[in-house]
Amino acid sequence: MNCERVAELAGRFVDGATDPGENAAIEAHRMTCPKCAALIGELELLGRLHAELAPIEPPAGMVERIV
Repeated sequence: MNCERVAELAGRFVDGATDPGENAAIEAHRMTCPKCAALIGELELLGRLHAELAPIEPPAGMVERIV
């Protein structure tokens, strides 16, 4: 696993969509690469922050105007 491949898979990794082999390779790489560890940490933080956002309702009539 290298930095380029970690960058490609990071979003899927954080979402739990990578396979066990990819997970192990990413975990091993990020233990030795501060840059990739920071990237994954930032994506994990964004996921947590997103999960805390309150849902919003679109303005009245917006959905009908779009579809």
